[in-house]
Amino acid sequence: MVRKTVRTMPVGETLLIIADDPATTRDIRDSALYGA
Repeated sequence: MVRKTVRTMPVGETLLIIADDPATTRDIRDSALYGA
């Protein structure tokens, strides 16, 4: 769900993600760093 949202966002738009699961936080960070 997050990847689809990010792919359709206009350049420069900010997405706020609130997650209380450390694995989710890590997965989102890693996908941003490595372009997954």
